[in-house]
Amino acid sequence: MGKHKGGNGGVVINIASIAAFEAYEHAPVYAATKHAVIGFTRGIALNYETTGIATKVMCPGATDTSFISKIRFSEWANQEEALSFIDKFPLQRPEIIGKEIMRLIEEATNGAIWSTSLETSTISLNIPDFTTWGTPV
Repeated sequence: MGKHKGGNGGVVINIASIAAFEAYEHAPVYAATKHAVIGFTRGIALNYETTGIATKVMCPGATDTSFISKIRFSEWANQEEALSFIDKFPLQRPEIIGKEIMRLIEEATNGAIWSTSLETSTISLNIPDFTTWGTPV
């Protein structure tokens, strides 16, 4: 696939979650893995000039899948509390995610981070350059 290996390049889409942008007291490991997908995608995207492989990530909001309907957060002490938390988020249909992933492939630049949910529709997220976003202490 990579141009550096005689291929034509391509596009890789990684899937994270809106959990990549929040801290969840009852599901810290789940949130951490979604944070990791963002970091991994951004790191791999830096190889685009060599490989010709664009790497992008979609972070869907709550989606009506078997994962949601069978949710079992082992980190939650109280299963009712877990389900109550999930019920706060309106569920979008998986078809919406599929359509937006096709747009991500066709329209977004290498390293793009998109999120889609019923609350926000689809947005492109920008992570600032860390050298300019802090305040000296």
